[in-house]
Amino acid sequence: MSRSDRYSLRAVGEYIKQTVVERGIRGPWRGNSATLLRVAPYAAINFASHEQWKRVLYPADYDADDDHSRPDKQLTQFFAACSMISDPHL
Repeated sequence: MSRSDRYSLRAVGEYIKQTVVERGIRGPWRGNSATLLRVAPYAAINFASHEQWKRVLYPADYDADDDHSRPDKQLTQFFAACSMISDPHL
């Protein structure tokens, strides 16, 4: 099997089909709960940190529905990410 055949949409479909046959309908989601337990707290803290940095950096024009694509608004995401990686307990 060539490299391009291994990573085709058809190969993905065959793999999912084989997994369902061997492990049942819940097979493709096996291990997903452990991933959610790991990722959910990180995402929640990152979201809260982002919101707090928005309030600190832009108190006058803070709006929850603001456009986050502006470069100056992306600074809040940068600080939120720095806050996350600076704490070794997360």
